[in-house]
Amino acid sequence: MHMPEGLNKIPEVVFFDLDRTIVRGQSQKAFLFFLFKRHYINPYFFIKMMAWFFLYSVGLIKDPSKVARFAFSFIKGKDVSEMDKLVEQFVTTILCVDFYKEGLDLINKHKKEGRKTVL
Repeated sequence: MHMPEGLNKIPEVVFFDLDRTIVRGQSQKAFLFFLFKRHYINPYFFIKMMAWFFLYSVGLIKDPSKVARFAFSFIKGKDVSEMDKLVEQFVTTILCVDFYKEGLDLINKHKKEGRKTVL
């Protein structure tokens, strides 16, 4: 079978799950603690989200869409560049400590072999 011109140049893509694959634990919980400690979210928001994590983990919540809308409500009215800086600070000061070396090595191997990587 003949491949049309250009199709053989499409890069391979490798997808990685972040939590418990590249990072120890759950990045969402770590981010929640990060936000709480820096007063981006109030105690009510924090407790409600932690309760949701528990209920989801024991299977009492099946559809996370309503909770996801609530979870992202803290960014309403915030500047995109402010959120970019906040996420960068979280990744470079908190999350990077929890990276599995093996996971990072595997990502780097795929990148060196020309594959696109998506977390």
